[in-house]
Amino acid sequence: QSRSSAASDVYKRQPRDSYYHDAIMTAKAMGIAKGAEDGTFSPEAFITREDQSVLLYRILTETSVLEKGEGTEELEKFEDRDEISLYSQEALGTMVRNALLRGDGGKIQPKAFATRAETAVLLKRIYDLL
Repeated sequence: QSRSSAASDVYKRQPRDSYYHDAIMTAKAMGIAKGAEDGTFSPEAFITREDQSVLLYRILTETSVLEKGEGTEELEKFEDRDEISLYSQEALGTMVRNALLRGDGGKIQPKAFATRAETAVLLKRIYDLL
């Protein structure tokens, strides 16, 4: 079974009566949510800061609010840059370049879970960008 069809099966297994089913399926169809490398999608799992950034980056570039591929050189200033996954570097770099992410104490903490406070600040910055 190909990775794309396996991923489709995983997405189809999301409970149809869940409050998030339609949103997940729409995000998948738009290429915003692609799931993990193995094609799994865990809607009730906590989200890391880098994964949250990737989802938002895809939305912001799809709607032309941000330009794609603005580089990763902005990440060089963070002490924990080596912890950033390859798949999220472009998203994080673009978010930093556009002052949507700023880090804290010289770190960007890509593997930390996003808090509600951090999410609220990020959404406010995105709103201001619009």
